[in-house]
Amino acid sequence: SGRLRGKLAFEMRGNRRKSAVLRRVLSKNGMKTVHGTTGCSEKGATKSGHREVPSKSEHSDLYNLLNPKSGHQPALIFQRFIMLVIILDSLCYVLSTEPGLQEFHSIFYVEEGVTSSIFLAEYIARLAVC
Repeated sequence: SGRLRGKLAFEMRGNRRKSAVLRRVLSKNGMKTVHGTTGCSEKGATKSGHREVPSKSEHSDLYNLLNPKSGHQPALIFQRFIMLVIILDSLCYVLSTEPGLQEFHSIFYVEEGVTSSIFLAEYIARLAVC
């Protein structure tokens, strides 16, 4: 079956008439074409067997917010916020190692907890949309 699929996939790249005939043969055997090759039917495959790619408007708001390539204003604000948190966390980490600033140990401890919580929330949100 795998050898047949490979051979048919190679032949399907030829002229369109052959491709149409091969698609009919494949559909009778319960196989579909996916991205121009043969294979099992995939979730989201159309009648022609090609997967539909969601348009930008079909993505969730959370996806658009977390996408680094997004041009949406909230996404740009979120990116700047995370960058600010990273810089603040790095600065506080360096300052916490200074012996003269040990009296502010509790402030550094709270700041570390807050920034860790922000990073954890971002990480969980990214896992939720992938």
